Amino acid sequence: MTAKVLAFLMAGTALIGTPASAIEFEAAHADFSYSTLRDEADGHRFGLNMGAEYQVLSGSNVQLNSGLNYYNGDDNWQGDLSAHMIYTPLETFALGGYLGYEGFAGYNTFFGGLEVRVDLGNFTAQSYFQKGIADGEELNTWGLRARYTLSPGLSIGVFYDSAEFPGATNYGRSGLGVDYRIDSGFAVFAKAGRIDYSESGGRNDTDYGFIEIGGRVIFGGNGQTTFDKRSVFGVAQGQSRPNL
Repeated sequence: MTAKVLAFLMAGTALIGTPASAIEFEAAHADFSYSTLRDEADGHRFGLNMGAEYQVLSGSNVQLNSGLNYYNGDDNWQGDLSAHMIYTPLETFALGGYLGYEGFAGYNTFFGGLEVRVDLGNFTAQSYFQKGIADGEELNTWGLRARYTLSPGLSIGVFYDSAEFPGATNYGRSGLGVDYRIDSGFAVFAKAGRIDYSESGGRNDTDYGFIEIGGRVIFGGNGQTTFDKRSVFGVAQGQSRPNL
């Protein structure tokens, strides 16, 4: 395992620490997952993704995320770190801004974006739009999430992500998900959907079905951060190195 991979692991683990007395701990979790492209023998991904959230002022939170994913198809690692500043003027509404770094297949990517979340009873929706720079190329990514709580501990959701790499490859990911909280310290989840990607101009359009399963270890609170973890190349479930 390379030193860079170890650095990502240590940075992610540091998120699940005891907060300083000046801030108030809200929630923390670590997700372990496996996903596979159903129509591709080498399309497997193994992931470890972490998040933690702290209240720093009344109505203002800081959220920290890290991710580490291994793609077996071409023996690539993907890692990301991000920090979010969240403002919650109402119990039903949150607005966030974030900055992050991602390393994948030799690319060093810096990204940032805006995100919004709405909570209406058992229904929750969030959206984000971000821009990034990878080796001089501008990248645009946006996505939508919606979730409905059926009963305490059980929820279903839908999601869509789009990553546009100018002059190269465009990714789109959509699907359904279900989450079930077994007890106060552990939950399981599953996702199923499709990924489509094409080269610039619509050449070589390809789409795959994918399935993802995983478990969540909850370290405090309800384990749910206000916003999902953000990345650029992380929307890929198992594709090879993109050609920027």
